[in-house]
Amino acid sequence: GKLLKVLMPHIDAKTVSTHALPALVTLGSEQDLDVKCASIDAFGAVAQHFKNEMIVDKIRVQMGAFIEDGSHEATIVVIHALVVAVPHTTESLRDYLLSKIAQLTTAPVTASTNLKCRQERANIILRFLTCTRCQY
Repeated sequence: GKLLKVLMPHIDAKTVSTHALPALVTLGSEQDLDVKCASIDAFGAVAQHFKNEMIVDKIRVQMGAFIEDGSHEATIVVIHALVVAVPHTTESLRDYLLSKIAQLTTAPVTASTNLKCRQERANIILRFLTCTRCQY
């Protein structure tokens, strides 16, 4: 995942579609959180470098799957990866990010949610708001 992230600026769209994205999907299905998070970061790098709607659609689907998986850590990494990609990506991916941020902000914070999770959620939302305010 980390290697694919570094290679993204040097790969063409066809190679990304046929080889890199399927490899990232496979890595993203790993149970090991470090592997999953590395694949999420690589998906973010793809979003930064490719504007092709087919590629963007695949990114949206995969990022949605990561969020729906329910892992707090994976959700934070997804939002972070997409926030970094916002200034460099397509309008449709920006809209997707906005919907996911809205979804995250409306999710209830329960008493059982630990303080670290609450702080991470607040920090990522603040970072997103700061990023979008500067860009738009």
